[in-house]
Amino acid sequence: MQFEEGQKILWPTDTTVRDTYNNPAIHQMPTWVYLDRISGSVAVGRAEGHRVLLTLRANSVATQLGYLPPNYPSLEGGIPFPPGFARAFPGPFLTNERGLRAFAFWNVPISNPLAPLTGLVINSTNDLINLNWTDHPTELQYDVERRSAGESSFRRLARLPANTTVYTDSTAWQSGVYEYRLRAVTAVAETTIDASIIYTCRSGPFLISTGSGNWQQPQIWQCRNVPVSTDNVEISGNQVVTLQQPVVSKRIRLKGILLLKAGGSVQFTR
Repeated sequence: MQFEEGQKILWPTDTTVRDTYNNPAIHQMPTWVYLDRISGSVAVGRAEGHRVLLTLRANSVATQLGYLPPNYPSLEGGIPFPPGFARAFPGPFLTNERGLRAFAFWNVPISNPLAPLTGLVINSTNDLINLNWTDHPTELQYDVERRSAGESSFRRLARLPANTTVYTDSTAWQSGVYEYRLRAVTAVAETTIDASIIYTCRSGPFLISTGSGNWQQPQIWQCRNVPVSTDNVEISGNQVVTLQQPVVSKRIRLKGILLLKAGGSVQFTR
């Protein structure tokens, strides 16, 4: 399930409720996702950005999807209320990070799956990570996503037009394992392929800042290398690097801001 781009959807934990007879009951989110108007097909789910990924208990040829039933506690609105159901639906609900609930939907068509993506190859040259793949026959666009060690979800690096088969990532600033996900997207469906690479970061002629912060913080520098006296340094655009101590540098190229505070000074070497 895919929601509006830019939303961060949260998959809820189980909700303990009191039914009409004041007995405790546990509501689980998979129970309230329906394939062809029938509950029980979804085993587990998880949220990833603006998408909800569902794992089914078995293969399915369902053609319609629903989230929350149109009637409660049963599709027929049975009376008296059966055990395990409250008089008003208490949750769980899909929400965004602000706590706003997703609208219920019913009988939404499920499109046919796309043919799988193939041939994703990753390599690194000259401190760049290059992706190559076989063009998908029906895509309208591609999304390239990445996550590094310690990140729980992918983030999008680029949206590329149809028939693209290459992409170069120049923003891998640190050594480590990078996992890439390529999505071929149409108006109604998508297909993905993943691949990873162990990347060794090497700075070029300039050691470049990758974020704002204090000069001595490794995380704001390419390859997590705090500049030393033999480095050429570049402060990237839209970034502010604060200097509160004396440093020695070979050269500093300013595209952003070097903010000198009390105690901060720069001595240049030849």
